[in-house]
Amino acid sequence: MLRRALALLVLIGLLSTACTSRSEISASTDNNRTGPQGSLLPPTDSESDFGPDEQEAPADEHLDDGRLVVQSADFQLSTMLPNGAEVTRLTEPGTLNTQPSWAPDGSRVAWVAVDEATGETSIAADRFDGSDFREIGVDKASFYLYWDPSASRIAHLSSSTGGIDLGIAELLGEDGPTNRRVDRGQPYFLAWGPNGDELLVHASGFRLDRIDLGNATIIVDDFPANFGAPTWLPDDSLMYADIQDDQQFLVTTGDAGEGRRPLIAYDGTLRFSVSNQGNRIVMQAGPAGDQDAVVTASAGLTPAEDDAVLIAKQTQTTPAPELQFDDSLDAIDPIESGIPYLMGTFGGEPFPLSNNPAVAFFPSPDGQAVAWLEESIILPNAMTLQFDANGQRTILPPFILSQQLRQNYLPFFDQYSQSHDFWSPSSNLFVFAGRPAGSSEPDGIWVFDRMTGEQRRISDGVVASFTRTPQASGARSAL
Repeated sequence: MLRRALALLVLIGLLSTACTSRSEISASTDNNRTGPQGSLLPPTDSESDFGPDEQEAPADEHLDDGRLVVQSADFQLSTMLPNGAEVTRLTEPGTLNTQPSWAPDGSRVAWVAVDEATGETSIAADRFDGSDFREIGVDKASFYLYWDPSASRIAHLSSSTGGIDLGIAELLGEDGPTNRRVDRGQPYFLAWGPNGDELLVHASGFRLDRIDLGNATIIVDDFPANFGAPTWLPDDSLMYADIQDDQQFLVTTGDAGEGRRPLIAYDGTLRFSVSNQGNRIVMQAGPAGDQDAVVTASAGLTPAEDDAVLIAKQTQTTPAPELQFDDSLDAIDPIESGIPYLMGTFGGEPFPLSNNPAVAFFPSPDGQAVAWLEESIILPNAMTLQFDANGQRTILPPFILSQQLRQNYLPFFDQYSQSHDFWSPSSNLFVFAGRPAGSSEPDGIWVFDRMTGEQRRISDGVVASFTRTPQASGARSAL
């Protein structure tokens, strides 16, 4: 029993570390904001109530909605259809299992496992039906997993005495599972390249580099602006934040980082998420004081010294190119701080989604809808989940999110939106975890159907995410 308690305490401590030393993003509940109103079309507000549980829908209803992986309150994992049917357990008591992450083709789930008896940690993976278990031991429990586009490698982050370590685990290699450390920094944000052989990393608040798995590093930008996670788009262009003439901009580039085209200007710190199809961006600038949520100091050596030592030992570094900043466009007025905006990746006028700050936001895979969370102005510790779908706005009743979702996922939503899908592949369903405000029931997994406006509880659980593709749909899957 003592070993089990110790293993649990160690795991919770590691997960609370997350990508920075901060556990939450501050969000104002000021409802007196007088900023702009707007959407793609004039919004039509509609209030949706939590109704009684309905009978399970036929499995055929969810052929295009993929499959869910669910983490329970006792750290066990299972997969199921979005209506709660066809449950398959992936783990058994004796291990504490966290951070479930779908491979992009839906073929496998990876997770972090801690043996309760020995405290040994590993990265494990299995097919969605539990038929092909693999694992590799790691020195320290990782707190974040991110599959590459080819579904063969897993980038993982773990705490170290020098900051945050980036490792690459390969569980399906011909010579058996392998794992190696490739970089270090704190905080640490990353994006896989479209071919799965390079990573774009924003580390320690001052590095923006491309790292290929052949141990070569290309400096993309010596001094990027204040922001969180960068994005490597499917067309091989990059999206990040840069500085020109003392003004911060969200920019896109040409192939592999050539040139910079400004999309919006902002003050403070920027967080943004891009739809899976790469056609829509949701963004929000925070006050200058929120930079602490992105820029923190590593323990031991300073980030600059620690990063320089590791890169010099493991990589061959190419200096930053002479980047050309496209100044042919008219001056761009900064977006207002503390308001979530939606815009296309090719530019255009950004549309404010709300007058209130968003705690986290997630564009749907097809870019036609956005889900975001706001702090409730009525109930403490509660949030409202809101949706905008081509101007049609829906606001769900106040909800108490699970502690795991609120503390370990939402503060780093821009990173998780690249590796985890809370929208279904059809862009119709959205999954979240917790309980309605005022309810004493245990945390559960809730699915909202934006076509019908209904949401219902399908299972106990504290975190869930969808496959990126619809193929992993139980027995009908060809995988």
